[in-house]
Amino acid sequence: TPMTVHVYHSYRQPNGTNYCTPLNGLCTHLCLPAPQTSPSASKITCACPNGLVLMSDGLTCESEGE
Repeated sequence: TPMTVHVYHSYRQPNGTNYCTPLNGLCTHLCLPAPQTSPSASKITCACPNGLVLMSDGLTCESEGE
């Protein structure tokens, strides 16, 4: 079991924009903020729950058998 406690205070966190907030980032299921490695990098990554796969549009999840 972990024995370390980390405390984060809102004043110590950098300001940023949550690109998943408007319309869930257009993802059908889970929207995850993406690391900004360059100015042209995607702002979000969509993910799917177990049993679903991400379609080629990068936004839509469908059953694995479809």
